[in-house]
Amino acid sequence: MVLNIVKLLKKLFFTVWSWKLGREKQLTNAAVTAINRVIANVPVLDDRYYETRDHSNQGCFYYPEPEAGKPVVFPGQCDPGIQAAANFNMTAFQGIWHEIETYPKEQQSGQCINHRYTLGTANYLNLVSSNVIDEILGVTNSRVTFASAQDSSGRLVINLTSGGTSEFKYVITTLFRSR
Repeated sequence: MVLNIVKLLKKLFFTVWSWKLGREKQLTNAAVTAINRVIANVPVLDDRYYETRDHSNQGCFYYPEPEAGKPVVFPGQCDPGIQAAANFNMTAFQGIWHEIETYPKEQQSGQCINHRYTLGTANYLNLVSSNVIDEILGVTNSRVTFASAQDSSGRLVINLTSGGTSEFKYVITTLFRSR
């Protein structure tokens, strides 16, 4: 009995799929005109049923699958609206910070990762980072400065002493004391 109803419904109704595809993320005016001509001549096609797809950076954003030991790479550009901590206090940031959890990074891996910041002269911090890999201690030295002399937020530049590479970091918030 149920099978007969399904067969009857299939005779009375049908499903239509239609796509508007393009090689670019937006259709050209000529393509829109050509597609509209086709839609006008096919009785079951109507513009009100089409759903617009978002191909912007925001629309195409996704969280990549985590891979152990590999950096997390997101599609698109870094969000310029991320706010760093206002009035970042380098003096209060001094001391040892223990890396409890982290996204994987190429610059440093292993266990027991610690960062010791000491105040240098001329508004910078000296940074000594240590890590342990296969029971071998590794150490890197760096200098930390504000990203801009006019900006005292937590936008920082870390200049590695060996290799001469620079990394931009944002301190978004911090508790200078954890007690």
